[in-house]
Parts: sequence; C-alpha cells; structure tokens
Amino acid sequence: MRSILAGGILGGLLGAGPTAAQTVPDISGLWMGPGAAVLSPNFEQQFGELPLTPYGLERYLNFDHALNTGARCLPLGPTRTWQVNLPFRIVQTPELVVIVYEIRRTFRIVYTDGREHPDIVFDYPEWMGHSVGRYEGDTLVFETVGVNPRADLDNIGHEHSDQLRLVERIRRADNGNLDWEITIEDPVFYTEPFTVRKTFERMENDRVMDYTCQENERDVEHLVPGIAVGPAED
Repeated sequence: MRSILAGGILGGLLGAGPTAAQTVPDISGLWMGPGAAVLSPNFEQQFGELPLTPYGLERYLNFDHALNTGARCLPLGPTRTWQVNLPFRIVQTPELVVIVYEIRRTFRIVYTDGREHPDIVFDYPEWMGHSVGRYEGDTLVFETVGVNPRADLDNIGHEHSDQLRLVERIRRADNGNLDWEITIEDPVFYTEPFTVRKTFERMENDRVMDYTCQENERDVEHLVPGIAVGPAED
C-alpha cells in the first residue's frame, strides 16, 4: 500500500471529498473475466433490456453489422474491451493508472493527478475517450468522456452519441478477484443511466500477449449488410 495526495479530483462531479492524504488500494496485476457480446445490466445474460430512447431503439433495430468496427480491426472502445474474454494488466503510479488490454493491443490512461478533462476533449474524440479519476477508499472511481461515437457499446449494435459519459469503479474484492462497475449515461440514446457489473479473476501468468488483426485480415470481404437481432423467441 502507498499514499499520495488525492486532492479534489473531479470535485463534486463524482462526489469527491476534501483534499487529504489517502491510502491507495492495490488493484494492479493481470486480470481476466468471462466474455459477453451484449452490454446488459445482468452481465451473465446474453440479452438484457436497455432503456433506449425512441431514437436509440430505431438505431439499434437498423444497425448495419457490415459496419461493425470490431470486424474492421478498429479499436473496440472503453466498454467493449471489458467484454472480451482476454486478459488485461493494470499498472498504477501516483499520477495515473494504465490499463493495457491484450485485445487489439490497446490501452487506457486514467489520470489521478488532479487534472480535469481538457476543454477540447469533445472536439477531438478518442476511441477510448479521456479519463480522470480519484481513489475513494478501496475503490478507483473515474469518469470518461469524449469517446468516439464509432466505438459501439457492445458487439450487437448498441451505439452512443458524443454526449456519452461513463463512470467506472474498480476495487479488489479479495486477493484473487477484481470487481468492476460501470454506469453509462447518454441522453440521446438512453432514457436513463444504467449500470453493468462484472468480476475478473487474477491470472497466474504475468504476460499480456500480442493480439492484433492488422495482418492478413480476411473478414471484411465477407461482411454483408444486416440489422441487429434480439433475443430468440420460444
């Protein structure tokens, strides 16, 4: 365990407390959890009811899977990377937390040094967005905005707008398990915020291996236009 000056990171935005020296929980290590194609409040289910706006529902029902960014070797975005059944490593420093994903060999940076989102974050959206956060007790809490709207929320066509706001919480449940919770807010596509939870297990090995699809990619030529499908009916 180690201590840093947490400061007033995010201020009231995430319910931050007063400036004080805080104990930083150790969430570092290599982790992996079960995969899922669908972003659902119940992560174990293959389909879940999301609070879609009329516009969000129309977009979902008419989503063209030939445009799926995952099949085109593009970054998956901050929510889909959590859904992949591949390991990731969390690296902590006093100023930031780095999450390195095996999928697509991608990464996220969470700034914990007291900075706020830059003014131009929405003018130059990124595939993983821009993340700032703080430690609250045994939990890393961080907010992500400025996510590229092309980075779908899941594998079956749930999209988002440039107003997407993610608040994530990561904590060690015990020595071998890591709890993750994400609250998703986007008034363009969803009538209210909703929360997804997942638990990851510690991996015995210590490597994030090379998983890319840039070389010899053969899927795109087989993609055909098609709309999203819902749960199978009895």
